Amino acid sequence: MLVKIGINLISLLDVNEPQEYIKLAVSCDQRWHDDFLIWDPEKFNGTTSITVPADMVWIPDVTVVSTV
Repeated sequence: MLVKIGINLISLLDVNEPQEYIKLAVSCDQRWHDDFLIWDPEKFNGTTSITVPADMVWIPDVTVVSTV
């Protein structure tokens, strides 16, 4: 399954030139198409959307690693 990941810069928190690092505030978006979460609305009384608890939906395992 293809998972697209995007990182959005929110703000620059700190720049430390002597120690050569920066601190950023970021948000991470994950997008994928799950074939198990689609249906034909005609077969379900015209229902086009539902709310599903997050713990019942597959979510990819993502690990953030900081490297230089």
